[in-house]
Formats: sequence, C-alpha cells, structure tokens
Amino acid sequence: MRVAISDGGANDVLDPRIQTNNFEPICIGMMYESLVVNDNGFQSHPKLATSWEASKDAKTWTFHLRRGVEFHDGSKLTVKDALYSINLQTNPNQGGGSSGSPWAKTLGPIVQELKALDDYTLRFTLNTPTVFLPLTLGTRYGRIVKDMTTDLAGPGIFCHTESPLLAEWAALSG
Repeated sequence: MRVAISDGGANDVLDPRIQTNNFEPICIGMMYESLVVNDNGFQSHPKLATSWEASKDAKTWTFHLRRGVEFHDGSKLTVKDALYSINLQTNPNQGGGSSGSPWAKTLGPIVQELKALDDYTLRFTLNTPTVFLPLTLGTRYGRIVKDMTTDLAGPGIFCHTESPLLAEWAALSG
C-alpha cells in the first residue's frame, strides 16, 4: 500500500507506538483503528470494540470486539490482534525509539493481566482502579495491528468492512 500526503517529512513514521509530531497521527489514523474512539467531550464510543463494561471497583474491564473486521490479507480481527497490539504498546522494550510508546509508562504499569476470554472478548485486570481506561484506549496510541506484525508501516493494516466510504473507494480503485 502506498500513501501520499503533502506536508510530510523524511523523518515521519507510521508506527502508532512512536508518533513524534501532530502530522503522523493523521496518517496513522487512516491506516489503523482503535478499540474505542473519543469525541471532543471526552466520551468514548465503539470502534473495534462494540461494547465494554467495568467491574464495580473499576479494576476489571471487559471489551467485546466487532466481528467482520478484516485485515488487508483477508484474515479476521480477533482478540489475539488486540492482545498483541496492547502488549506491544505497553512493553517498554518494544518501542522502536528510545522512549517507546507513552503507554509503556502510563498504561503498562497499571495492567496486571490481559486475557482473551474467547475470540472476541478481551479482559483487562488492573492493579489499581481506573475509570479512564476507555479514554486511554481511544488515544492516538491505541491502534490495533495484526498479531505478530513487525513492520508497523506496512502489513497489518486492516479495514472496517462495514464502511460504505471504504466500499466505494475499493470499487473505484479497482
């Protein structure tokens, strides 16, 4: 896949873990999706997760993934992809840059366990209560890539199969 956008620079990266300027998130947002999306009023809405719920103590969160999402190679999005992506973001040794993802310092320390309950259900167990987990997952660093993707500027990009604009684009681009 080739993406051409004006105003970019030679040092821009398309790795969602290490966005270094305000231009890169625009490009990355066209290629990757997150579990949730945040609006201007700091409310989280479904994106790749169709719904989520928290325990009363806000230490256990369960996210239900959207079915029917396909990666560029036709493989289906599953909880394995979400687990891989979140682990990639929260592991300080996986950054790609000297500081890695900001999530390695913010989300990583509070995640006690990530667990797949089934192919489309992901559970976060946290060390400390947080009501802001959906907001964190909706930030520009919360992009989901295909399980085992190592070239984050290339393969691993997926498209939402229910998007009428994407279907129109695909028909036009032949």
